[in-house]
Amino acid sequence: MTVRCIEKEFDLTVGKEYKVLSLESQGDYYLIVDDSGNKTEHDSSCFSLVHKQEDLRVKCLKALSVDLSVGKKYELIAVEDFNGKEAYRVLDDSGEDYLYDAAAFEIIKPA
Repeated sequence: MTVRCIEKEFDLTVGKEYKVLSLESQGDYYLIVDDSGNKTEHDSSCFSLVHKQEDLRVKCLKALSVDLSVGKKYELIAVEDFNGKEAYRVLDDSGEDYLYDAAAFEIIKPA
């Protein structure tokens, strides 16, 4: 998910877009890489979504579980850091959201 800074905070630039690495404290904070290159938490009220989260989809390139189908599009819930690797939380075929290696998907841009 990509957000745009709308309120000045330490090491953030108003108007600049930042990639959200994960949602913290039930979405009240975003973990992002700030202008100094540090991963930091910032209040989500300081940002606006560049795309509505519910509009973001990913296409499965590799089935990592029985609950994923190659070629199928899935709702992207969040982008998170998992043991230093980028991971996508997606709503899979089981109807539940799970964290999967981002390398198994490609982002489908909203129309």
